Amino acid sequence: MQRIVKYPAPLALAAGVAMVAAPACAADEPAPVFDFLGQDTETPTTMTELLGEPCRRKGEELTCNAYGVELAGLYMKHISMSYYHDRLYSVSGAFSNKVVDRMLASFSAKYGAPQTETQVWQNRAGSTFDNQTYAWTFASGNLVLKELGWDLDTAGFEFTSAKNAPPPEPPVVDF
Repeated sequence: MQRIVKYPAPLALAAGVAMVAAPACAADEPAPVFDFLGQDTETPTTMTELLGEPCRRKGEELTCNAYGVELAGLYMKHISMSYYHDRLYSVSGAFSNKVVDRMLASFSAKYGAPQTETQVWQNRAGSTFDNQTYAWTFASGNLVLKELGWDLDTAGFEFTSAKNAPPPEPPVVDF
């Protein structure tokens, strides 16, 4: 199945997360808890840094970002982990799409076989490209790995947990 998905960079990574259907677990088997770098969605965090970079707290939200670090033996352009009420709700990362097969192998070794889908990625100039996506389902969210993320040279992954996410901000009406 192919879909045309238009991504305005840099939102390409986040835009299609809910569009990928991930496999359900067997009826008698509960979905696993997502964990990443020793952090999971069920345990409150005590994290103060991510790979040497300090985390920042704003109210009930904690955000940890690291740039130019190594993960799974790969150079990562960016990794971000976000928490609300100290519960993990988002993890994302960006890296060269030349090594997406190595990241896929690492995720598959840790989380099992993914659901796969080919989407059509379209840039602002209107050119289209096949974008292989891989999805895993967890008890409180989904992890999606995309060969094309922010741009044609960058692959990306994102885990999102609606259960742990902060409530949406109300619109600002100051006019």
